[in-house]
Amino acid sequence: MKSLNTCVVLFFSSLGLSSAAASELPINKSNVTGQWICSFTMQGDKVYEESWALKDHKEFVLNGRVEYFLGEESARFSYNATGEWELINDTIKLVYNPFEFQSNDSFSQAYLSEIETVYITPAWNGTRRFQYDVEALSESRMQIGDDYDSWQCKRNASAD
Repeated sequence: MKSLNTCVVLFFSSLGLSSAAASELPINKSNVTGQWICSFTMQGDKVYEESWALKDHKEFVLNGRVEYFLGEESARFSYNATGEWELINDTIKLVYNPFEFQSNDSFSQAYLSEIETVYITPAWNGTRRFQYDVEALSESRMQIGDDYDSWQCKRNASAD
C-alpha cells in the first residue's frame, strides 16, 4: 500500500510540474514588451523597486525608488529614467539616458552620493547600461538576472 501511495504522489507531482512548465512563455520581444514592476535587494540594505514600460519601438521609461536601510532610519530616493532597450536572444539590454537620483527628504540627502556611486557611477560615458538574462517568463511574472543581481518582476496589469 505504501508503494501505491508513493506512485500516486509522484504521478500528481509530475502533473504539477508539467502544468507549471506549460505556463512558461517563449522569451521573445512581444512577450517581454509592456508594463512591469521589478524589484531587487542590493548588498542586503538597499531595496530597489522600478516600474518599467518596455515599449514596442525600443524605448523604455522607468520610475524607480530606493529604500536604503541605515539602522533605525531609512534613506529614500526616487528617480526617473528613459532610454532604449532590446532583446538579444534571452538577454534584455537597457541603455539609459543620463539621469539623477532625488532624495525624498533632508535625512536622505546626506546619503545621495552613496546611492549614486553604487548605481550610476559605474557608467560608461555618462550612460548607464545593464544586461539581464531572462531566467523565467510567464503571463504575469518575469525573473531577470546577471552575475550579481536577480530582479523579480510582475506584470503591471493596471497599466497595460
